[in-house]
Amino acid sequence: MNNRNFWKLIVSVLMMALVSCHDEDTETGPALNCTSSDTELVCPSGSEGYFKAHVTSRYGLKTIYVTLGKWTESGTETQETIEIYGSPKFYDLSYTFQVPDDAALDNQLKVSFLDYAGNQTDFTAAITVETDQTAPVIEILKPVAPDNVFAPVEVIQFEASAIDNKKMRDVVLACEAIGFSETFTPGTDRTQVRVKTSVNIPDEGEYEFLLTATDAQGNQETSVIPVTVEVGSKPAIVNKMERIAGVAGGTMPFRFEVSTNSEHTITSITVETSEEGCTARKTVEANEQIYLFEDALEIPQTAAPHADDLVITVTALNDIGEQSVWTGTASVIKGVYIYGNATVSKSNKEYSMPMVQTPSSNEFTFKTYVEAAGDGFLLWTGDYTEDSDHFRTVNAFIDWGKQDGTTVSSASSEPITISQTGYYDIRFNPLTLEYSVEPDRNVPSETIDTGEVWAQMNNQLYYNGSQWLKAAWTFVRFEDFPGVKNRYYIDVKIEGTGWNRGFFGLTAQSGDNGVLYSLLPFTNWFYANNAYASYLDRAPDWNTNSKFEEKGNLPDGTKMRCVVDTYLMQVGWAPLTQYKYPETPTPDM
Repeated sequence: MNNRNFWKLIVSVLMMALVSCHDEDTETGPALNCTSSDTELVCPSGSEGYFKAHVTSRYGLKTIYVTLGKWTESGTETQETIEIYGSPKFYDLSYTFQVPDDAALDNQLKVSFLDYAGNQTDFTAAITVETDQTAPVIEILKPVAPDNVFAPVEVIQFEASAIDNKKMRDVVLACEAIGFSETFTPGTDRTQVRVKTSVNIPDEGEYEFLLTATDAQGNQETSVIPVTVEVGSKPAIVNKMERIAGVAGGTMPFRFEVSTNSEHTITSITVETSEEGCTARKTVEANEQIYLFEDALEIPQTAAPHADDLVITVTALNDIGEQSVWTGTASVIKGVYIYGNATVSKSNKEYSMPMVQTPSSNEFTFKTYVEAAGDGFLLWTGDYTEDSDHFRTVNAFIDWGKQDGTTVSSASSEPITISQTGYYDIRFNPLTLEYSVEPDRNVPSETIDTGEVWAQMNNQLYYNGSQWLKAAWTFVRFEDFPGVKNRYYIDVKIEGTGWNRGFFGLTAQSGDNGVLYSLLPFTNWFYANNAYASYLDRAPDWNTNSKFEEKGNLPDGTKMRCVVDTYLMQVGWAPLTQYKYPETPTPDM
C-alpha cells in the first residue's frame, strides 16, 4: 500500500469514529431526564414540604410545571409554572410547598419538565400527611373555686390560656344563659392564646361558662367554668375607675366600692402593689355595709414604667372574717417628654426634652420660647435607646396630642399650638390629661452673664450674615436672637471628615476661661448627628464641661442651626430647614 492510500484509510477511519460518537451521543439515552430520590415525602400538617430533583436536557430546559393535588375533600388542586432562563442542559430543582394546617388527605406532587425541542418528562412524588391528633391544653386562672362566687354588683374577671403543640386557631368563651360569647386569637406566639376579659351578671343564679380551644388542625378541648351570682355576706369588690394609672414619684389614684349584705359590715380594705421598686399600700377601717374607698397610693420614684402590667391587689374583710381578693393591672408613668417646633427639640422626637416633675406630685412643667406664631408641641412617655453610632430610637408607650379645650388624647397626633411668640410655662398632668400654656411672668429684663455665647468649632463653616467662613479649632461668637435677650443662634455648614466636626465647648466668652455652659451630665461627650437638644448648666472648669460634636455621619454641605438660651439654660441643634425665624441663609449661600 502506497503512502497516499495509507493516509486516506486513516482519515476514513477517523471520520467513521467521529460519526459513530455523534450518533451515539444524540441517539442513546433520553433527551430529557429527571432523577430524584424524593419519590415519597412524609409531611406533617401545617409544615413545609421539600422536593429536590436533578434534570439533564440535551436541548435545554425551558419550563417546569408543578401540580399539587387537593389536601381536603372540598379542596382543589393547584398548579405553578416556573420559567427557566438560559436553556441550561443541567438543572437542580429545589421546590418548597406548604402543607395546610387542616390537611386531611394524602397527596401527590407531579412535576413536568419541558425542553426547547418540545420533549416532556414527568416525575411524581407521593405525599403522606401526618395529621395532628393532639388537642390544646387549657389552664383556667380565674375564676376558680372557692373564689367563683360573686355579688350582682361585681365584675367577674376571666383569665385563662390555651397552648397547642403546633398552632392555635382560637379560643371561645361563651355562656348561653346570658347570650355571651367572645373569641380570642393567637398573638405573635401562634402556639398559645391568652384569655382576659370581664363580665357583669346582675341576676342571681348558677351559670356555666364554656371555654373551647381549637387548634389549627381542628382539634378541640373544652373546659367548664362554673360561676355563682348571689347576694351574700362575702365582700364584693368593684373597681369604679376606667383605668388605673400612677406616676413614679407621684401618686396612683384609685376608687373601689366594697359591700356586704345588710346583716354584716366591711371591717377593712387594703389596696397595694408589691413589685420590687414599686411597693405601695393603703388600708382603711371601714365598719360600714357599703364603703367607697377613694384614695391614692404613693408611688416611689424608683418605680419602673408600666403599660397596664403592674399588678394591683385589693383585699377586703367583713365582720365574720370572710375575705375577698380582687386583682387587676395598672400603668406607671415615669417621666414625660416634650418636642415640636415650639421647643429646642423641633420635630426631632428622638431628642425630646424631659419635662420637670413637680416634687411629690403628678404634674410636669417645661419652659420654652416660641420662635414663630403657630408653632406647637407634642408629649409622650417611655424611653429611648442609642445605637453604636449614637442615633436614638424612641420607645414610647403613650403619645399625646391635642384633644378638646385643655386636654390631650393618646388617640390624637395633632400638636398643641401657641398663637404668639415669646416665653411660656407649660404644665401637664398625665393622669387627668389636662395641660396649660401660660406666658412666662418671670423672664429677666437684664442680660445674663456676659450677654454673649461662643463655641469652639472645627471642620465647619459658619454664617456671619453675608458669607460662610471656615472655623478650624477656633472660638466663634453666636448671633443675638432678634428682640430677645439671652437667646443666641448660629448657622453652620458641615465640612471635613472624621470625628472632630462641629461644636465643642459652649462658653460666655472667647476662650475657656470664664463662664462655661455644659451639657448634662458633666464630664461626658455627646454626639449630635442629625439633631440634639439638652439642658445646660455652668461647669466649674473646661475639662468637666460636657461638649457635643457631630460624629461624621452627616454629608458635607449639611446646614444646621444651634440655638442657646441662657435664661432657659437649653441648647438645640437641628437641620436649618426646621427653623422659621430668624431668617435662614438662602440655599445658594
